[in-house]
Amino acid sequence: MKLSQWGLDDWTLILGYLFTLSFAVSKFYGYELGIGRDVWSLSHDEINRFMRVFFAFEIIYTVSIGTLKASILFFYLRVFNLVSPTFTMILWCTQAFNILNCVAFTIANLNQCKPFWFAWEGWDGRHPGYCVNLTAMLVSHGAINIALDVWMLVLPVTQVLWLNLRKRQKLEILCMFGLGIIITIVSAIRLRVLLNFRNFTDPTYDAFWLHMWSYVELSVAESHEWKCFHVNGVIASTDTKW
Repeated sequence: MKLSQWGLDDWTLILGYLFTLSFAVSKFYGYELGIGRDVWSLSHDEINRFMRVFFAFEIIYTVSIGTLKASILFFYLRVFNLVSPTFTMILWCTQAFNILNCVAFTIANLNQCKPFWFAWEGWDGRHPGYCVNLTAMLVSHGAINIALDVWMLVLPVTQVLWLNLRKRQKLEILCMFGLGIIITIVSAIRLRVLLNFRNFTDPTYDAFWLHMWSYVELSVAESHEWKCFHVNGVIASTDTKW
């Protein structure tokens, strides 16, 4: 049995897994530092450590979700590379937007406060500095991700309908790609949590729900990618013409 050569979608998927693993580590470490507990039950040092973990969590999530989307788009490029130059260009433009979105919000997260350490020490009002509106930035990133999810759902559907496959095979492939709807639903729930987060009164307790839905979103995205590999097998095993 000859194994197929790894492509960019495979490598970015592995990279996405590594980032998601680091997110999981920050998740469980964060629980030890106070996520899910009332803020007034924590000491000053514990809150500082919690804020450091939350700062890392924002960056790791942004890179993780961007990498997983990149893997799916590279997969589209491999599967639909013979469709048309126009569709290939659309995929590359979508990929470029995804990468720029990931880089832009990663840089924004890293520079959310001046000075840098004010992100985790400024909460007590004892240090000079300022931060951007973090909730607005996170909500903007979440909304763009949902729009990109919907766009990435539409792209393969427009092409599968033209595949030279039996109706049952087309339906199977559409159902596999359609699992991306679950990602969009989870992303919408996470966005709702973010919108409520701006009115939080207990940051360490409220962060639990944001952390949980972020992890669910990353896990569902990984599961969707594995389903896409099955779609590749169905298409590759068929005498497909466009």
